[in-house]
Amino acid sequence: MAYSPEHLSHWDDFFVHNPASRWRRRIAADLIAGLEFGSVLDVGCGDGSLALFLKERFGRPTFGLEADAGRPRLADRLDGFYPMSIAAERPGRSFDLVVATEVLEHIPDD
Repeated sequence: MAYSPEHLSHWDDFFVHNPASRWRRRIAADLIAGLEFGSVLDVGCGDGSLALFLKERFGRPTFGLEADAGRPRLADRLDGFYPMSIAAERPGRSFDLVVATEVLEHIPDD
């Protein structure tokens, strides 16, 4: 089932404040805390809340990539946004750290 941006807009507070979402953001940040990196790409960034969390925590240029229609509500607070499917195309530049959470189940031929 495809979700429209209008549909997802009703869930903004859920993705930001839901305890499971907050916990996943902290786990991801803790896993990468010891790594050296200059830039971050969040593949399948959804509303952009994980990417923004990582940007604020680590202070590195952070980009989002999302295949779903519409621009994520937090995209303007990131350093860049790529509206594309990672299964079909590439952003055209490299990143030191690529994060992809809750993405593989959406790729038809992973």
